[in-house]
Amino acid sequence: MSDISGFERGAAEAAEKIKSAGSALVIAHIDADGITAASIASIALEREEIEHSVKFIKKLDPPALQFILDEEYDVLWFVDLGSGMYSKMDERCVVADHHRPDSLEKERHVNPHLYGIDGSSEVSGSGVAYAIAVAMDERNRDLSALAIVGAVGDFQESAHSRLTGYNHKIVEDAVEYAGITAEVDIRTFGKQTKPLPILFQYSTDPKLIDYITDQNDDRESCIRFFTDLDIDVNENIYWTQLDRNEKSKIVSALVNRMINRGCGVADVRKLLGEIYTIPENTVGTPDNWIEKLPEEMRANARVLFDAKEFATLLNACGRHELPEVGMEVCKGDRSEYLIRALNQQSGHRESLKTAIELVKLGEENGIKDKISGVPLNNIRFFNGGKKVKDTILGIITGMLLNSPEVQCSDRPLIAFADSSDGSNMLKVSGRGTKEMVDRGLDLSLAMIKSSKECGGTGGGHNIAAGASVPYGKENEFLLKLDKMIGQQINGE
Repeated sequence: MSDISGFERGAAEAAEKIKSAGSALVIAHIDADGITAASIASIALEREEIEHSVKFIKKLDPPALQFILDEEYDVLWFVDLGSGMYSKMDERCVVADHHRPDSLEKERHVNPHLYGIDGSSEVSGSGVAYAIAVAMDERNRDLSALAIVGAVGDFQESAHSRLTGYNHKIVEDAVEYAGITAEVDIRTFGKQTKPLPILFQYSTDPKLIDYITDQNDDRESCIRFFTDLDIDVNENIYWTQLDRNEKSKIVSALVNRMINRGCGVADVRKLLGEIYTIPENTVGTPDNWIEKLPEEMRANARVLFDAKEFATLLNACGRHELPEVGMEVCKGDRSEYLIRALNQQSGHRESLKTAIELVKLGEENGIKDKISGVPLNNIRFFNGGKKVKDTILGIITGMLLNSPEVQCSDRPLIAFADSSDGSNMLKVSGRGTKEMVDRGLDLSLAMIKSSKECGGTGGGHNIAAGASVPYGKENEFLLKLDKMIGQQINGE
């Protein structure tokens, strides 16, 4: 049973520890959740006038932890990581994390799993950092918008098409204190930035073009779909500019087409969900900032108005060695750092596209379900080697698992890539689905145990987890993982 009161008491105790410090180092993960968590922590510390620095890291292993413990700060505040190494930390450490912990100790350790709250779907790392920030000072409730971006960036709304659990409480704060709008709308990515025909032409979750025409990437069919509904459409019309009646007309037509093509209730439900729209002015932003940007960047800058698109922008920064740029955008920069982030996003999209096409081509880097002729009964895998950047491995794995073109969503998908940190280790990412979790899947537990038996480390969530394993141990790791997941799901 969820112990919300206990969770918030833990956050308050951590807040007191932080507020008593003369200096602090914030240590954060590089993804959207980590960047928003670091931003929340940094703003809260600034408001307390506590001298601090922020350090972003890809993973927290024993060497990385020791390096941090050697730092001379009064408090070491870990956000969106740390729980897996908590037992090895000293009394200066405060952990705000939502991944599986290695210790049930609650002192200076704020983790939803310790209070019966699901850290994979009910609160993210930025949400835990937000709880501590609010305990530090009530005025920090205006940082709730960043916690929403972090949660959505961590796909915590995907299971129910909206944020639930403790996240819902943060949504209520975001509506009241940060001006966010939370309303049911179409879930297609790009509503703020893609002209209407392009939005429907290239949408992937769901793939709307399939319900409009039998021809892939047919923009004319998309335009005809709208004109048949008496909706004026051109390259300057965006979904967010439509009125409620126009949106309802489009959604009704799409639902009818989906049903006529044999889609079930689950497919139709994926079309709609609770969407979180962020106002133009949030914490730290200058007035009329969008008009001050170069004209050619104004349309793309509208990513900041949608929580999912904002999170994708932050991932583009964090996954390509620019997490500090993303943090400055979170803290209100709307000029130099925003422009750098927007430029980086184009490169990020190209990297994802190239990597996905590489895997889809098959051959050496393709998805497999056998090792040297030995079948894997419960998982599939691919190895990107040096061709796929380890920092985007998890994103690619999730995209491939949910791709209707690949059709591999009946089993967890496991991915390998060479580590970019110079270590003799392979980076591993694994992704499952809610249906698999409902059947007993716990990728985090399976990754932890399988990697440990191979001389590596692992952790994460039941639906999404990662690991590091030594080169040459990947086959042994996969066989152990396959057996363990079979026991979880099928009782093998």
